[in-house]
Amino acid sequence: MSQKYIKQQQSNGNSSISRRWKLDIKNTINDYNYTFQSAHAAGGKCDFCGNSLIYVAEIKGIQTKPTSSPIQNHSIGFDCLQLVFGRQWNDYRKAKREIDKLKFQAACKKRAAEYLVRYKDIIEWFNSLHSDNINNNNFLFNMKDVLFNGSRVFTIAMEGVLRRKMTTQKMIPADEYDKKISHHRNIVIPRIKTLISLICEVEGIRHPDDPMTASRCDKWSAFPFVNSVYTQAKTLNRLTENQIKALNGIHVKYTKMKKDRAVQKSVSVAGIPF
Repeated sequence: MSQKYIKQQQSNGNSSISRRWKLDIKNTINDYNYTFQSAHAAGGKCDFCGNSLIYVAEIKGIQTKPTSSPIQNHSIGFDCLQLVFGRQWNDYRKAKREIDKLKFQAACKKRAAEYLVRYKDIIEWFNSLHSDNINNNNFLFNMKDVLFNGSRVFTIAMEGVLRRKMTTQKMIPADEYDKKISHHRNIVIPRIKTLISLICEVEGIRHPDDPMTASRCDKWSAFPFVNSVYTQAKTLNRLTENQIKALNGIHVKYTKMKKDRAVQKSVSVAGIPF
């Protein structure tokens, strides 16, 4: 292979090849078996062409023919890696994945920095929300990832939908949300638990924590419904207006049932002759 052909084939006419590459490249790739080791974006100079790099591939060569050095390590650019070793090289895809990952991370970082300035008001709105408001909403969760991490291009359509939500969808500020959650966990949940105890007392349910208890209850029993609402309330940290209304009605009903039974028992005991 002529030196001229090597230069045309390896550089593709796009880089200034050093004299060292023209003279030594054939021996380098013929005398060593190279494997890809790692990649980084710390920059440097390519050992093959001498050009400045942003993304660097670290390769290691193990001697296949007797030479002065049994092992050679090189820092090279991906273009040189591809042009010198070709796409059939065993580690080509591995090296390409790592370089592509670095480029993607750099693009995300660049977009995130740009969005921080361009969409400052939207980002401030996100920061005012409690994390639960975002994590429980798939759209908001994805949009926050796009804006804060630059994981995708933030499109005009995305911006339009998000701005509509900012003006039409009421979101509780983080400090108020914490108070609401505290009230829910410390006041509401115990009250539902007390209602379950009342139902168990009136219906004679001895094992309310048994998963099969609900299925064994009579059809008229409120236990399955209240127990289901209790489990949901603990998991989701919220109740709907209809659930609250239903629980209040059940409390009134079972409180009356308990009083009526107490009266019946009192009358029954008073009528027993001694």
